[in-house]
Order: sequence, then C-alpha cells, then structure tokens
Amino acid sequence: MSFRAWGVLLLSFSLLGSVHAAGVGDHAPELKVKEWLNSTPLTLSDLKDKVVVVEFWATWCPPCVASIPHLLELQSKYKSKNVVVIGLTNQKKDAKLEAFIKEHGMTYAIGTATTSLNDYGVSGIPCAFVISRGEIFWRGHPTSGLDIAIQAALRASKAPAPVLAQVKLPEPPEVKATVVETPSPAPAPAAPAPVVETPAPSAPAVAAPAQVAAEILHEIVYVMKDGRRIEADQAVETTDEWAVKDKAGKYQMLKKSEVAEMKL
Repeated sequence: MSFRAWGVLLLSFSLLGSVHAAGVGDHAPELKVKEWLNSTPLTLSDLKDKVVVVEFWATWCPPCVASIPHLLELQSKYKSKNVVVIGLTNQKKDAKLEAFIKEHGMTYAIGTATTSLNDYGVSGIPCAFVISRGEIFWRGHPTSGLDIAIQAALRASKAPAPVLAQVKLPEPPEVKATVVETPSPAPAPAAPAPVVETPAPSAPAVAAPAQVAAEILHEIVYVMKDGRRIEADQAVETTDEWAVKDKAGKYQMLKKSEVAEMKL
C-alpha cells in the first residue's frame, strides 16, 4: 500500500463517518455476505441462541491485522461457551485473501464481499459488535473491552429477556479507527456514504475526500522525551500523533506528548 493510502488511514483515526452508527440496543441487521471461508454460510437468525462477535476488517488495515491474535484468543476462550466469532470484509474471495487468512492462522468464520458496513453504520475499521438475542449488545474496537462485553452478554443471555437491556457495561475507551475502503459505484444520493480510502498510487498530498487534508513531511528527526532518536523518511500529522515511515520502511505511531523535539 502506498504511503498516501497509509496516510489517509492514519488521518482518518480521528474522523467520525457520515454513516449512521448502529448503537447498543438496536436490532442487529442480518449479515450480507457473498462467500464464506472457514465456515458454511452463517446467518444471525440461525445463531439467535448464541452470542455472536462480528468484526469488520480488511487485509490492508494495519490495526485490523494487529487485532487478529486477540480475536483468535477470544475464539479459543469462548468456543465452548456458545460464542461465535465472525470476521467480515468487503474484499472479494480470491487466492490472495485466502493466502492471507492461512498465513495469519485465522480459523474463525470469514465472510467476504460483505455489503453490511452501511447496515451497521461502520465508517472506520476495525470495528467489532457483540450481538445477543438479535440485538446489538456492544460495539467498539476489538482490542478495547470486547472480552468484558462477551462475558456480560453471556451472563445476560441466561437471564430473562427484560434484563438484557439492564446490563450496564463500562463505556469503551475512545479508540481511533481506520477508514473503510468502499468499492464503487457511489451510493445513491439518499443512502449514507462512508468515508472512502482510495488505494490510488502516489500523490504529494494525503487526503480523505471532503473530510481531511494533510501534508506529507519528509526527512524529519524526532527526538523523544525518553532519549530515543527516530529518523523518519515520511510523516503525516494526526490530531494527537505522528504517523511516520522510518528509514527502514516501517510504519509507527508517535504520540505528540512523547516528542521532545522535531528537526526538519
């Protein structure tokens, strides 16, 4: 992926998309999937007696890739406790996707070419949902509070139906997300439009359409408060962090509060 596309993803961490977000207590829309991997076709109606974890992700999204081990851990932990883990991507099923899933040991169900992002109001990924009794029990980042939400949903699923709405979960911490790459054609005027990551090659500026514009800086040295010295080949500024590509071609996030000095 080009640094331009990476910059768009990082900048989008602070964006709230224009798509209406499906919230806790809302009816969970049925999953729309073209083809499945690691599973026979799944529907929420067939899983109504289970707690279902649905995560929207993509192979080109670094935070999504980073969350895979945690999802595998949760799948192993709750497999025997009536919990089903599902990953949905709008990427089509092909040899490249299948190789990625095999390489990362993703054994949970994967739905490909999904069109459920708008239904769930997803404008940034990774984004996870816990579904119980046909309703959204929790939504948030898969590495921030998902384990606690699953435990609460399991407890609530054993109680009489009215209690489900009474289970109080801690507010999930604000976690920045990666913008969703949505394929063309453009949605009809009346439909909500998610933020788009355009995987086009190089351009001198980083931009998310009609949402954000930022400049790519080159050849910057960051002197960190802990004494580290990081030489960046390219960098993009977000709200409270710097997204940098170092001389070795590796990407990392630097919190502004930890930067002592910048040298251009």
